[in-house]
Amino acid sequence: MAMQLSADTIVNDLLQKHPNCAQIFLDHKMLCIGCPVARFHDIGYACEKHGVDLAVFISQLKGMTG
Repeated sequence: MAMQLSADTIVNDLLQKHPNCAQIFLDHKMLCIGCPVARFHDIGYACEKHGVDLAVFISQLKGMTG
């Protein structure tokens, strides 16, 4: 079953279930991979802090998670 992605999805939960999504974070120069607070921050917050368009980011993630 595909993971439901939204702005509220916790970064660490996503990366544990779909490690291939790490490349999308890297492509956007987001340093969330390995960040100690990735266990608490959601992708909406990460996108906001890194100036990444949330809708585009989620669309890219959905392409990687099937």
